[in-house]
Parts: sequence; C-alpha cells; structure tokens
Amino acid sequence: MYFATHSHAILIDGVYDGMDVVILAAYQMLIPLLYKPVSEKVPYGFAQVESLFILIKGSILILVTLLVIYNNIVDILHGGSNLDTGLILWFEFALTVFCVAGWLLMRHLSRRLRTPMIKVEVITWKIDVFLSLGAFLGFGMELPFRHYDVLEWTIPYIDPVISCVIAALMLPEPTKAFIKAIRELVLMAPPEDKIEEIRTIVTDGLRGYPYDVDFIDAVRTGRRLWISLYVTTPSNLMNIRQLKEATDKLRALLSARYVGVYLELVPDVAPETSISTEPIASPESPAVPETTVPPEAPVVPETSLIK
Repeated sequence: MYFATHSHAILIDGVYDGMDVVILAAYQMLIPLLYKPVSEKVPYGFAQVESLFILIKGSILILVTLLVIYNNIVDILHGGSNLDTGLILWFEFALTVFCVAGWLLMRHLSRRLRTPMIKVEVITWKIDVFLSLGAFLGFGMELPFRHYDVLEWTIPYIDPVISCVIAALMLPEPTKAFIKAIRELVLMAPPEDKIEEIRTIVTDGLRGYPYDVDFIDAVRTGRRLWISLYVTTPSNLMNIRQLKEATDKLRALLSARYVGVYLELVPDVAPETSISTEPIASPESPAVPETTVPPEAPVVPETSLIK
C-alpha cells in the first residue's frame, strides 16, 4: 500500500504491524527450544535466546522509526506531500480492524502463557490499535479541511505530521524492550526495588528457620529468574533436610509473585577473618615434655681410719 499511496504514515504503521506478525510466527518455532532443560554445557538453558530475540526486534524497530522521522522532517521542510486520502482512509480502517483482532488474540494467549515475549506483544498490539485508529481519524481531517480555504494549505502536511506523531509515540516501547534485553544478556541484576521485594519475601519465608540471608544473587534471563540466597546460621551447622524444606517453601512463595523462578539456598562458606592468638606447635619440632631431674646425692667426705 505504501508504493500505491507513498504515505509515510502507512509505511511506519505497516512496518510495525508486519514486524509483529513476523516476530509472532518466529516465536512459535522458538518455544520448544525455551523448554529444554539446563545442562553442564548450557547452565542457563536457552532462556537467553528469548532476550536475544527481543533485542533484535527492538533494534530493528528503533532504526526504522528514526529513519521515518528523519524522512518526514525532510518532507515537511520541502512543503509536504499530496496523497490520495480516500485510499489511505480505507487502508487505515482495515488496519485498525486487523490490529484489534491481533490484540484480542495476544490478550487471550497472555492468560495462558505468562512469558515476557507475550507481555511485550500485548502492549505492542494495543499501541498499534490506538495508533492505527489515530491515523484513520487524522487523515479524516482532510475532508473538512478541503471546504475551508484558510485550512487548505495544511493538507500536504497532514501525512508527514501524522507519521512523526505515530513514530514518536511508538519509539519508547522498542527502546524499553531493547534496554531490558541488554540488561538480561549481560546478566545484570533486576532493579533495586525488585531486589528489596525479593528480600522481603525471603525474610518472611525464613521465619522459624535458623538461617540469615547475607547476600542475594538475582539474574533475569528471558522467562527465567535465577535467585541464589547465601545464608549463614549461628550454630555453623546446617540440617540438609531442613535446608531443602526451606528452599521448597521459598520457591513456592517467589513463584507466586514471579514467573520462571529457579531458587537455591547456598551455605555461605566465606573464610573467617578472626585469627587465633594461641601459639601453634610446629609439626616438625614436637614439644618435648619436661622431665624431673633427681637431686644429686650429697658428697660424703673421706675419713681416715683410726688404728
């Protein structure tokens, strides 16, 4: 439709909707790979493939959006463009109906599949609905403008202005997805508020257990949230059965709040800094026990014999 109308608004809207369809089709082939178990060769599984997928999608959409904004600014500076508004209105109406159907489908899938990719798609399709509807209403403004000579000069600028508005409204969404995917691929920790939320849940869950959490190591890769809790105990002794019981309890609590939780409680075995001041005998020179020396016998002086 872009080649028939040369409308940049149709181009940017069509690129976003087409990218959503391509990503959704490719994602269906990616799902079996995401459920493969972890192994020594792939310790994090294939969860990061989803983050890589989102990174590629976000980078492409950011690049296309910036190019469209640049081209529309050039068109505005050169006097705008004259287009067949009637054909564009019919296309935007059909595209709005298509986006509504896609948004309803993604909303239905999100209730069954609690995955980061589906959540992103629900938001993206919802934005597409409003932007397509906004483009339809924006181009519809040309019809009354033709009946007023004072506003007729604005008609060539309708398409580039609407294109810039659509692109500017769409740009934050792929930018956020791009930044989030980068954080996951480099194994950065979640935001501080998430860490504090995890700490609160863990502290409440460990009540009644002789464990203190010294450090929380949390990493999000795709749909998996890896949490390692380094714990200590006052007695320096740990019951393995009790440790497993506490791990299962915390995993259940965190799974009710987050998706794809992988939890482990790790005994903190950091070396102690205190140094004993008692002397230590060298193994090469064992201590010799003290022996009691008997006193010397008194010397009896010689006496002469008396005849």
